[in-house]
Amino acid sequence: MLYNIVYNITNRVVCNITHKTMKGKKRDINHNKVKITKELKENLRGFTVSELSKKLDLSRQTVTTCFAFLEGAKKVKIRQTGMAKIYFWNKKGKNE
Repeated sequence: MLYNIVYNITNRVVCNITHKTMKGKKRDINHNKVKITKELKENLRGFTVSELSKKLDLSRQTVTTCFAFLEGAKKVKIRQTGMAKIYFWNKKGKNE
């Protein structure tokens, strides 16, 4: 993440967060959520964070953050297999 700090007239700090991939391309977090959601819906066997980050060319941190949002919204199910967590799309989630 790249943090650009901008001071406005009242000296409040406003952080503009820009996510970047390994290749330096700017990505929007909502765009990443859409890509991750699409992959989870299409693949019934689920993904680990590492598998999905390699497939979508995103950082592991970005994928983990998106999974945290989706988990909070109850849109993904998680199965613990050894040390790995496998994420599945929750068909019974809110606003499917």
